[in-house]
Amino acid sequence: MKDFLATKARQFGYTLSIKELEQFEGFYNFLVEFNSHTNLIAKADEKTILTKHFVDSMAFGRVPVMSSQFRLLDVGSGGGFPVIPLAILYPNAKVVAVDSVGKKVNFLNEAASKIAIDNHFEALNSRAEDLPLDLRNSFDFVTARAVASLNTLVEYCLPFVKVGGYFVAYKAKTAHDELKDAKNAIKILGGSVAEVIEYKLDDEIEHNLIVIEKIDKTSPKYPRKAGLPKKSPL
Repeated sequence: MKDFLATKARQFGYTLSIKELEQFEGFYNFLVEFNSHTNLIAKADEKTILTKHFVDSMAFGRVPVMSSQFRLLDVGSGGGFPVIPLAILYPNAKVVAVDSVGKKVNFLNEAASKIAIDNHFEALNSRAEDLPLDLRNSFDFVTARAVASLNTLVEYCLPFVKVGGYFVAYKAKTAHDELKDAKNAIKILGGSVAEVIEYKLDDEIEHNLIVIEKIDKTSPKYPRKAGLPKKSPL
């Protein structure tokens, strides 16, 4: 496992230390144990879990990061991807995960404690629409993976990105189609598409990162009340 992760990490610009490899292994073991009684991710073999979840999270390494001391919010963190790997890879960052399911939030906080990243990581039990007002326009990066269609997702995420920061959406082959549908919402919320980064997890799996820069503050009326962003995308 450690050799596999170290090799894959180098493809995304990371050189994993012994400590980081041990943290990844510890998180993997806890995830598998917890997933045996509480559904977090689809059950699969070790290589599939490592490739589709762990390595996929590392794709963030393709995004230009000017300083390792940044604030990152991950929306809809679920089983911990990409947020736990990113908290391991960026120990100087302040990392916040948010999920509306209490058992998943408990898992995230317990996992963070077990692998000793809890000094710069916390998980909040909330919907994005209900997060505290003081978190808006305050994060250098906001990430989301496997949460919703982009035209809905931008309303969950862009309000919390500070001007000059970035929203990074993990998407599969539908990225370009979703981007077309989300152009109006991105503009309304103060964003501008910076780039779409294509990457491969292996010879067959192709994914994309949609990187949206925050160029203007989002109106305080966004995100709208719970349920509206999904029901009536901008």
